[in-house]
Amino acid sequence: MESLKVSLLTTTNVADLIDVTQKVPIISIIAMVFSLIVLIAVPVAYFIYLKNRGNIQMITLLGGLVAYMAGTGIVAQVIYIGITFIKPVNEYLINNSNVSLMVSILISVTAELVSIFAIYKLLFKKIVGFDNGLLFGLGFFIGEIISTVGMSLFSSISLAMAINSNGIEAMFEGMEQSQIEESVYILKTFLEISTSEYLVQGIHTVFGFMFRIGLIVLIYMMFEKKLPMYFVAIVIAVRCIFTIPYVLYGVGIVNSVVVEEIIFAAITVLFALGVLYVMKEKMPEEIEKLKEKSNKKSKNKPAKMPKIVMPKD
Repeated sequence: MESLKVSLLTTTNVADLIDVTQKVPIISIIAMVFSLIVLIAVPVAYFIYLKNRGNIQMITLLGGLVAYMAGTGIVAQVIYIGITFIKPVNEYLINNSNVSLMVSILISVTAELVSIFAIYKLLFKKIVGFDNGLLFGLGFFIGEIISTVGMSLFSSISLAMAINSNGIEAMFEGMEQSQIEESVYILKTFLEISTSEYLVQGIHTVFGFMFRIGLIVLIYMMFEKKLPMYFVAIVIAVRCIFTIPYVLYGVGIVNSVVVEEIIFAAITVLFALGVLYVMKEKMPEEIEKLKEKSNKKSKNKPAKMPKIVMPKD
């Protein structure tokens, strides 16, 4: 009897706080699934592309994954912990959200580049080849996209299916009264997400991939082509430029995720065109090598047998 009272109280409170008849639109679930398919297809297709050119070593893919985990997990956390020990700085950041956002982005970029430079340099003492450099970039991208967009999409699809199958009320069964308000806020926020925002996640995968591969091309040139030291500053500057959309959204100048992604896409396209131009100037041999490998299979294919036409009686 007591459990029935608690159940009735919870249901009443939930119904007062949120419309329990709401469902996630099917079109939104389709957009989630589409973005998830794109997220899987892009790295898989690129891996097959590189594998078909031969000479790749899987350790470079693993190295890229390790670089991502080290950058976001170890190096960044060490810097964050160091800041918390400086009380005046820590208190200032707590009281100034915009400055805190920019410092957080700066720490992330620093940690990311430090881990990429260190692990790339360590790996490529013995490993050679532009294709392996690209595979390293793919490894980093896979780690990044799975831990951000991938986890978000999996969670969204699971939650959407649970809401549509069992209803909102079922989400609160057995939940403590103190947890209800916070959970209602999370559900309301989730249900307010538009279909376009889920589509944007798939689009972001494509442009995020272009950015990561472009950045690793610059890093490859920096190390393998023995470019001047100021090229390090160019790589850092490029990486910082790509944080502009996030900063604009974080400080409230841009209020739409879609607009944020449009800005990111525009920067990426300009960056990709610039990288292609530099590649033609600095890396003609690597480009030709990839082209030759792409034609290798077709060259080795046996010639087709001529069609034999039997004479008519």
